[in-house]
Amino acid sequence: MYRITTLDNRLRVVTVPLANARSVSAGVYLAAGSRYEAERESGAAHFIEHMLFKGTRRRTAKQIANAIESIGGYSNAGTGRETTTYYAMVTPEHLDLVLDLLSDMLLDSTFQRKELERERGVIIEEINRTLDTPDDLVFELATALEWPDNPVGRSIAGTHETVSAMGRAALLKFLQRHYLANTAAVVVAGPVEHEEVVSRVARHFGAWQPGEPPSPEEPAPHPPESRIAAEVRGTEQAQMCLSLRGVARRDPDRFAVDILSAILGDGMGSRLFQEIRERRGLAYSVDASASHLQDTGAFTVYAGVPPEKADEALAAIMEQLDRIRRRLVTQAELERAKEYTKGHLLLGLETPAANASWYGSQVVQGADILTPEQWIAALDAVTADDVRRVARKLFDGAAPQLALVGPFEDTARFEPLLKL
Repeated sequence: MYRITTLDNRLRVVTVPLANARSVSAGVYLAAGSRYEAERESGAAHFIEHMLFKGTRRRTAKQIANAIESIGGYSNAGTGRETTTYYAMVTPEHLDLVLDLLSDMLLDSTFQRKELERERGVIIEEINRTLDTPDDLVFELATALEWPDNPVGRSIAGTHETVSAMGRAALLKFLQRHYLANTAAVVVAGPVEHEEVVSRVARHFGAWQPGEPPSPEEPAPHPPESRIAAEVRGTEQAQMCLSLRGVARRDPDRFAVDILSAILGDGMGSRLFQEIRERRGLAYSVDASASHLQDTGAFTVYAGVPPEKADEALAAIMEQLDRIRRRLVTQAELERAKEYTKGHLLLGLETPAANASWYGSQVVQGADILTPEQWIAALDAVTADDVRRVARKLFDGAAPQLALVGPFEDTARFEPLLKL
């Protein structure tokens, strides 16, 4: 069972004991993702994530890279819309080294101008990779449609313009506003003792100061009318992403929405896969997914289709959304979706790193902390009536947003299909 202790500086220390694990994962989770950015600083959270690996007063960038690699471990970081994470996986005897390294990176990075300019080029190439990858780009377009003119709808990496213009002072300002002891949690999972971990974290992170971070901008309301965004590309396969407003993480319907998503588009047994790919042969890839943020969410359907059959595929997708809100799903479908979703969760929690992420992300996002067992119990409680009810909640009167990447000079043919 996980345990949490809050230090005097309001930093939370979380341990997840895994007695039989041969490795330990230690990470710092922060409520400092891209939705906390002003428009002019779009990409700042991601830029900072890169820069913390580029040198401190005690370590060069190469020494940071070698610190974990030299003992056979693995380190990485990631930026999301609501959180940023830094973590490493090592054998248990090296836990203190990881905590020392993470505290050094978070509390004493130097942001040298030479390294900053070099990393700016790396990030711009990362943006270019997304722009050159149609199945990534279509989700960027869909997100921008779903939350227009809002931090939630902007690219996590930023744009060419914002990244090119961002200077050292702007990055440090964001860091000082959001990298605070009370916006963070240090999470350690593996064969560890809670009290010992708390003592070590206090030693390495005790100087980290708390503060009062600004609240994120409220999410934009769902657009009242359907819109289409198309990136014209001469691709052999068209990418399509249909987006509707979903539910927030705190919404009690989130578990029913997850089951709805699984029935519609998770795995080869799902309705969309069977209808769109197996029966009609309209797509190679087709799936549905639900994302839950603190105070908003999205429900999306993605498909990779032949351009000349894109409207037929969209019509078939809309037909499945309409069908599931009108008729109860079968008990067999309901049970399959539950077992599929539970299995994915449990198989995904085989490692200390996955367990640390499970708890760390919940702690810093301010959600009620659920164990995997509690999450599974909530899924098991979902009924067929619940699935139909949340389908109506999401789809009745909805204004679906449609993102396309492919050879679509004229998108007018899709407009009549966006009706629920």
